[in-house]
Amino acid sequence: MENQFLHLKLILDLRTPRSRFHPHAMPDTQSQARILAQGIYEMRLLLSGFLGSQNNGDPAVRRAAHLAYALHNEALSVIEGRTFDGTKAMAKVRAVDGMFGENFALRFEKHISSEA
Repeated sequence: MENQFLHLKLILDLRTPRSRFHPHAMPDTQSQARILAQGIYEMRLLLSGFLGSQNNGDPAVRRAAHLAYALHNEALSVIEGRTFDGTKAMAKVRAVDGMFGENFALRFEKHISSEA
């Protein structure tokens, strides 16, 4: 029951507008990136049962599982405050595209800076 309360509190905290006086205020984008990266990592763990070419799960769930798996090491890098190679991450996304006939890479590429 306590875990459910903490989960609900986290959700409410994330929805609460931040100010410089709020004890959980996120002054920088690195904190925000870590929260999103943790979400990707958690999804990878939750969806691991839907990996593999022989899996008969819902196709959308399988796509999500493979996408989360492809990027979980990069997510872990962000969580730990490290960087990762965007070009290699994009190659992983393209591999998922190839598996499912998707085009995730097109949507991801717009986030790659010219410095990458």
